[in-house]
Amino acid sequence: VAQPDYASVSLLAQDIGGESKVDIINPEVAEPYILVKLPLDRTWASINYSISRGGFTLIDKDRSKGLLLVNFLDENLEPKSSGITGWFNSESTGDILQANYRILVKVVENNVEIRIVTLDTDSLDKKLALKLLNIIRSNMS
Repeated sequence: VAQPDYASVSLLAQDIGGESKVDIINPEVAEPYILVKLPLDRTWASINYSISRGGFTLIDKDRSKGLLLVNFLDENLEPKSSGITGWFNSESTGDILQANYRILVKVVENNVEIRIVTLDTDSLDKKLALKLLNIIRSNMS
């Protein structure tokens, strides 16, 4: 019988009785982002775990650039087609998935900011960006 691993505590649960470690920031005049009050190593591992569980498919990543290329398909969301995504689709290329979003991970002061943009690094519609950021945040551990 496998023993549960109690060492891992959800980032979202860590705000119980204290300050939240993961918040979605939604400025009026700028793009929304996730603010993580943890070191980059912990945040990078958590975001990789989150996208593996949240309906995203990891296409490529470059930790030195703080970049994850992901594909996200949801019948309720219409992803903005840009650049490479318009060239291929899953019907014409078999099982090959193309990235349709970039997740940018950047250290700012003592925190980490996570943003999601198009492949061309254009801003997303605020409602779509918030929906995708909420999916990422809800799966962070």
